[in-house]
Amino acid sequence: MHQRGERRALDRQWLRYLQERAAPLSSLADLDPPPGLSPAVQLLTAGEFTASHEAWEVLWREATYPVRLFYLAMAKLTAGLEQARRGNSKGAVRLVSDGLQFLKPFQPSIMRLDTAQIEETMSRWLGQQRRGERPIAAAPTQVIRIAPTANDPTHERKRGGSS
Repeated sequence: MHQRGERRALDRQWLRYLQERAAPLSSLADLDPPPGLSPAVQLLTAGEFTASHEAWEVLWREATYPVRLFYLAMAKLTAGLEQARRGNSKGAVRLVSDGLQFLKPFQPSIMRLDTAQIEETMSRWLGQQRRGERPIAAAPTQVIRIAPTANDPTHERKRGGSS
């Protein structure tokens, strides 16, 4: 098991690696979600940020790289939302900023979760916080949307391949 400082360094190394990759992580879009994913999502959409954060942390501890970084992103985002609810502007902005950094390599979706929507919602909220346009405690709860799968008839087929 890694010590805390070693784990953070390893997380940052993986993040750099994923940021430098030319190929997207599209193979993770339709990855089967683990059983703990649904409760983490439900708790987040219910505005239960602390419980959701804890659920994402459980997933993070049990996961391997690179998916582990997605769970870390969600744990940071939910911790940031809880800090916002408590009125801790500085902590909320720092955690959400960190979470967005770790979320970026997983665009546009992972395990049917619309990460592009998560990033858009949280980036908009973060910008509002930095400009002082929104009370810090007004944290968004409708952060997560389920993305269509490649097998879903409403999913747009990528061009360039055979039909």
